[in-house]
Amino acid sequence: MRRRPLCALAALPFAAAVSPSRAQPARARLCVMADVMRSSPAHVGLMRGLAERGWDEGRNLDVESVQPHQDAKQSEELARRLAQRGCNVILTQGLPATLAAQAGAAQTPRVFVIASDPVALGLVATLQRPGGNATGHVTPAHEIAVKQLSLLRELAPAARRIALAFGAGSASMLLTAQSVEAAARPLGLDVRRFPLQGWQDVEAMPSALSREPVDGLLVPFDRLTYDYRAEIIEMANRLRLPAVYGSRFFIEHGGLVSFGIEWSALMVGSADYVARILGGARPAELPVQQSTRFELVVNRHRARTLGVTIPQPVLLQATEVIE
Repeated sequence: MRRRPLCALAALPFAAAVSPSRAQPARARLCVMADVMRSSPAHVGLMRGLAERGWDEGRNLDVESVQPHQDAKQSEELARRLAQRGCNVILTQGLPATLAAQAGAAQTPRVFVIASDPVALGLVATLQRPGGNATGHVTPAHEIAVKQLSLLRELAPAARRIALAFGAGSASMLLTAQSVEAAARPLGLDVRRFPLQGWQDVEAMPSALSREPVDGLLVPFDRLTYDYRAEIIEMANRLRLPAVYGSRFFIEHGGLVSFGIEWSALMVGSADYVARILGGARPAELPVQQSTRFELVVNRHRARTLGVTIPQPVLLQATEVIE
């Protein structure tokens, strides 16, 4: 296995020292509303980042993690209950959770991770000076979709039709699907959507793909694709489909290639903002960060078993190659 430094682009500068607005609590409560739960490497990265900043779960930090509901009103009520239980900070991942926390827990400091424009959504006044009770990190969904599709085209140069498997019922994933389709048009690719609501949809995919074959598969990273990653990867490998996944978590289970946000680094950044707020900083004074650390992971062993040739330029760009 070869590991290289992560790709990094210019980011918005981290906030300078800010004037504390309240005393640091001796023991704090962090509430997390996220599609990906405590068992995921992303959550592990969050907790490691907090520990490095002096906040240890069980010692001076209590952490409550919940998944947002598909129904927006239920998610708002969930956020409201979290605020009532005395959360010092609410960390949200994904657009549904972020909007629910805005509606149900507006008075509680919030740190978000989303792939949408927070200014257009009314979450912040500007990226440099949010001006309200929320700040966080933004991931460039369209740019990621463009890169994933270009990788799929390099893996399957003759591809004309690809399948897009994603969790249904998520506003974030619908935006991702639209970004993928917009990025596919200039490449001459036809995208067939496979919105997944549960195991039955995952189980039905092989039959659907047998009836209407595709030349490749794109799988963004969301709660449902993460939960069923083993089954989706097994299907893609069995059908010998070149596939690009949205996170290295899929490659660790036998996937071919992944490109996406380096989640550990992103969640360490989120941990930094949570720790600053717990230390007295105001979200209004912490600039929204644009996530610019990505990773491209290539599984050459899987490529050999699938008969897929990984072009040399892709190998040279890879942050990690699994032999």
